[in-house]
Amino acid sequence: MESKGLLADLICDSTHIADVPLGTLAVGSAWDEEFERFDISLRNDLEGRSNIDLSGKLTPKLKTIEAEINLDRLNVGYVQPILTDVFSDMEGYISGKINVDGPWDSFSISSEDTRLDDAILKVAYTNVPYYADGTFHIDDKGVYFDDITLADRGSGTGSVTGSIDFDHFKDISFNTRIRANNMECVDLSEEQADAFYGNLYATGNI
Repeated sequence: MESKGLLADLICDSTHIADVPLGTLAVGSAWDEEFERFDISLRNDLEGRSNIDLSGKLTPKLKTIEAEINLDRLNVGYVQPILTDVFSDMEGYISGKINVDGPWDSFSISSEDTRLDDAILKVAYTNVPYYADGTFHIDDKGVYFDDITLADRGSGTGSVTGSIDFDHFKDISFNTRIRANNMECVDLSEEQADAFYGNLYATGNI
């Protein structure tokens, strides 16, 4: 009987996602006859650093996926296009480990030692950028802020706790709490928002 084995290796040079460079991207797959699955891998090289290193298994017969994704200062700008309603600009890096397991259409996700470093997140509704650093974790129901510190472009400081809730990345809602100390909260001109505009600073819990 002829083997159904399938090997594939793809090298993409000068890869970009959302106009953000990803460097050289290597994608590999191999068919495992014994377990009737694809063993897959994905790894990039950007200026000598691998920001994403994925290894996993795809089982077509069961329609399941199992994967481990190691992140080392992965640029958050890659996901900015799907969050434009929340953040008009995103910079910074995510590190840690992401685990994926289960059916293709409803897999479980979890994280280990995930953190945000040197981030700049510009809130679309208020037009205010914030500098953010700290730890978080993720599962099927949301992203949870464990210890995220904030700073505005002046001397204001703060922190954020709570979560961004969803159901397998659908029906997104916010359940966040912000502690602010003289932080910039609004920076809108009349042209940007004729109903409510100006420059506003706040202290307290939001």
